[in-house]
Amino acid sequence: MKYAILNTSDINTVDFSKVKQIDANSVRKSLDGSKFMVKFEGDTPDFLDGVTLYTNEEMIEILWDLNNGWQTEDE
Repeated sequence: MKYAILNTSDINTVDFSKVKQIDANSVRKSLDGSKFMVKFEGDTPDFLDGVTLYTNEEMIEILWDLNNGWQTEDE
């Protein structure tokens, strides 16, 4: 599995048939709502060209780092 983080303003560029999320309402967003993540398998979708991709391990580290704005200490 590969992961990408995008700005929420770019959500309309996502081809949801090429990622694991069903639609814009099913993506995980940062706490402030400014970013969201998508995950996919196989070849990188065209709309993600030039976007930094992360492994599962890297994404877990990003999501659990309280300084990255993806969750609170309570989670």
